[in-house]
Amino acid sequence: MRHLWLLFVLVFSLFAEFHPLSLQYRSFNLSGKFKYFAFYPETSQNSAYNWVYETPRGNCYRLHGVTPSRTNVFGWKKINLSCDTPPVWLFYYIGDLDNDGDTRFDFIAISADTKNKRVYRLLPVEPGDFFRYEDLGFFNYTLLPNSISFSQGFIKYLGLKRNHEYRNLPKFQVFTHYQEAKDAGFDYPIDFTSYKLLLYKIVQTSGSNRIIFKDPQFFGGVIKIPVKIIRPEIGTADMAYYIAAFAVSKDTQKVVFDYGNREDVALLQQITSCDDEPQAPVCGLKQIECITTPCEPLQQTYPNYCVLKADSQARFLHSGSCENIKETNRTKLATSIYQFGMHLTQKLYDGQNLFISPFSIVGVLDMLYFGAHDESRTQIRKALDYPSNLAIGDSYEELQKQLQVRDATLAVANAAWVEQKFHLYKSYRYLIEDLFDASIYSANFLEKSEEVRQEINSWVEEKTHEKIKDLLPQGSVQQDTRMVLVNALYFYGKWQKEFNKTKTEKEPFYVASQESIQVDMMNMEGDFNVSEMDGFRALELPYKNAELSMWLFLPNEDFNIQGLLENLSKTSMQQINSTKREMFDVLFKMPKFKLTWGTKNIVEELQALGIVDIFDPVRADLSLLGKPINPNANLFVSGIFHKTFIEVTEEGSEAAAATATTIVETSAQIPPVYTFYCDKPFVFMIVHNKTLTPLFMGVVSRP
Repeated sequence: MRHLWLLFVLVFSLFAEFHPLSLQYRSFNLSGKFKYFAFYPETSQNSAYNWVYETPRGNCYRLHGVTPSRTNVFGWKKINLSCDTPPVWLFYYIGDLDNDGDTRFDFIAISADTKNKRVYRLLPVEPGDFFRYEDLGFFNYTLLPNSISFSQGFIKYLGLKRNHEYRNLPKFQVFTHYQEAKDAGFDYPIDFTSYKLLLYKIVQTSGSNRIIFKDPQFFGGVIKIPVKIIRPEIGTADMAYYIAAFAVSKDTQKVVFDYGNREDVALLQQITSCDDEPQAPVCGLKQIECITTPCEPLQQTYPNYCVLKADSQARFLHSGSCENIKETNRTKLATSIYQFGMHLTQKLYDGQNLFISPFSIVGVLDMLYFGAHDESRTQIRKALDYPSNLAIGDSYEELQKQLQVRDATLAVANAAWVEQKFHLYKSYRYLIEDLFDASIYSANFLEKSEEVRQEINSWVEEKTHEKIKDLLPQGSVQQDTRMVLVNALYFYGKWQKEFNKTKTEKEPFYVASQESIQVDMMNMEGDFNVSEMDGFRALELPYKNAELSMWLFLPNEDFNIQGLLENLSKTSMQQINSTKREMFDVLFKMPKFKLTWGTKNIVEELQALGIVDIFDPVRADLSLLGKPINPNANLFVSGIFHKTFIEVTEEGSEAAAATATTIVETSAQIPPVYTFYCDKPFVFMIVHNKTLTPLFMGVVSRP
């Protein structure tokens, strides 16, 4: 049986997810108090009629109980009474931290019971359903008169179990991945992208002793938990073994269990053993990773070989000398993404509509690069035109951090599904988690390949709000699949100046010199940045706050898209941007359009660009990725699948990979001094202005 390593790229709608780290070092204003108030003789707190909400100004609203349904939900009615009963819940508004544009549920609820302090987030529900809460665990917070202040660190108590078999376990166990914890027999459903799992064995001489964990205290990267043991006068005297489980924030260095007269200390920054694994790449490893060389202070190494290890805040620890110093340069990476995108577009363009995300494809190829070796790795570097001294992973990480925009939604996500019996090297797993912020999921390809394919497709469909369905076609995931890599990119933004819908009219779009179709043509007259280059013209259409723009390109020779792509490949976004000048009274026309491109296996086009060996079952060298289940087998890439969606309307752009909306205004009173009509096939890109990174690019041949 051949062992395949299936790789695919997808671009999909993704809103930034909320997690407890977002609350660190923040203060939030009180938005109201939720109280029990007995209006009726029955004093049951289960009665919907007996609850009130008091605003910070003291106004009181009664929960107006109705039978919940899709059209008849619980509502509130103001009452002229004093809500002087003690609060049960305190509500605080946290702002739109998940960047979804919907703040109706952006609240946290804190129990007013000082003996049972818990923090919850209000979750969205369908009309007619009851509100739900997500437990955010213990927080170190201070209640102020009108606000609540959070400080660093978080921990979630997962429970205490008693079992005599625990006697053989170590006092402390730390798991950073779900599969490791599950294999050890501890299947806790926690988010390992934000937490570590800490298991603490407690031995008691009497099984009747009661163990109580009190509210934790936080000191930077240290969490201190007071522990109280209650010993009853009468009880069993048998030896008892307990396991207490905690989900602890990943940046926590140690947890101290304080018994008053002694302390148990759990160190969470542990060196991971990488026995029987290849040496990880030099320069750029996470602090907890495979250290296979002695750590002696060698002055000739760069930068300060062991000082990094001594620094508790150090993010990286070198595993060898770094004579060839790598440069972190997001500008060079952005230039490479542009050139690669243009070359790939030339290979893919067949006269029809085309839309790709070079940033998304490069994201997966970069992750693949770190698993490849020798010629397989060299071919990827050459195809992406990376300088030899470019630190690829660090540059990608820095670039991804820059892709944070206001008044637009731009989210990047990386993930991998890995066969549960496939030995993925820890050095590779930690590296893509660290530099690419990738989530790792365990999958059973051997026995349930079709179920896994459907699971991934359902996940994609959910994230894209049903815009991208059936990304992975039947047969793309098989029994011998070992890994699936995913990069996801979602964008939505409104134009800086929206088009007037009343100016959108049916006009001809010329698909050929003697052939036209009627389209909804948007019109606008205004001031635009225009660049005139050799063989083409370009116009910049900015989004709000001008952090991103759509660039449109017209060839000087009508219908010569191949010539336009050739000219674009000979230049750069830096050159185009540097030559732009503001033109006044530009009459701009652009069609509304919506298209889905793919699913397309782009292996053939990548081979034409020089990435060949990784697709060959014999020549592929992915030896830094993991160890095949069959020692006589070889890993290779069976396919790279890409699928995108874009819609352009008057308001803005949305893409999964991209959606764009434009409105054009026309004026017949003052003749424009410059015209830019997209009424023939044209090229467009969505560009991050600060780094000049092309996130999306495409060709519109027939709107």
